[in-house]
Amino acid sequence: MAVLALLALLAWHVLAAQARDAVTVAWDGPVECSGTTVDSARSGGEDGPVQAIRLREGMRCTLPVSVTNESRFPVQVTRVHLPYMGPDGGAAVQVRELDGLPWARSRSVDAVFRPDRPLARGESYEFEVVFEFRSPPQGCTSRGLLGIGGLPRVTVLALGRPGPRSAEETIGFRGTRQSECTG
Repeated sequence: MAVLALLALLAWHVLAAQARDAVTVAWDGPVECSGTTVDSARSGGEDGPVQAIRLREGMRCTLPVSVTNESRFPVQVTRVHLPYMGPDGGAAVQVRELDGLPWARSRSVDAVFRPDRPLARGESYEFEVVFEFRSPPQGCTSRGLLGIGGLPRVTVLALGRPGPRSAEETIGFRGTRQSECTG
């Protein structure tokens, strides 16, 4: 009896991991910005060029994202995580909203949202991440290219087991005179 219980537990873990692995996170298109320019650049460790956004006062950018459930089971998107872009982050860029959802934590270095969005087999959850410039001293980014890979990172609940998924794309932020860290 104990062997059967152990096998059932193992099968549950394997099926949950397979279901999570069949969930994709991808950009639905290019980053769109106003108040700045977007070009392409090479980021260390990347195979190809990345979209690079010049950090400027008054910029506002939108990143369209989709999370698609290609597994045999229903899943739930429980969390969307954008590193270093939260209300207490130190970078010169800050996430302002994710489809109107409030931050899950108002005091955090990272931007964290909790959409609690169920996805049936074959269903997608599409959302837009809106980010803006954060002026020094609240946030700063030195000149050069800051690349952040796997953006956004999503937590997916499959068969009661949570696990991470992330986009394969990398976004770049070009530090400028306006974003430079001083002092």
